[in-house]
Amino acid sequence: MKMVDRFVLIPELSPNDLCRFWDFVKVGPGGCMNWTGSLFDRRYGRFTIKAASYIASRVAYRIHTGLDPGEFYVCHECNNTFCVNPEHLFLGTN
Repeated sequence: MKMVDRFVLIPELSPNDLCRFWDFVKVGPGGCMNWTGSLFDRRYGRFTIKAASYIASRVAYRIHTGLDPGEFYVCHECNNTFCVNPEHLFLGTN
């Protein structure tokens, strides 16, 4: 399975992809929605779509806004890199 470049567009998710995504999410303290699936670098959730892996928080941002984050980073207000709660995510730069 390949890891795509951080800034490659995330494809549209099928209903099956959406179900699989939410199967890996568990609500935790502080309203965080923690990723419980596989990880990149033990710090970021990893989600696979059509044999390519994407950072879970970027996929969550795409799901909830309908927009691909493009060249922006998806940052976490909660400082929890496992969190995919759209209320905790915002776009930023390095």
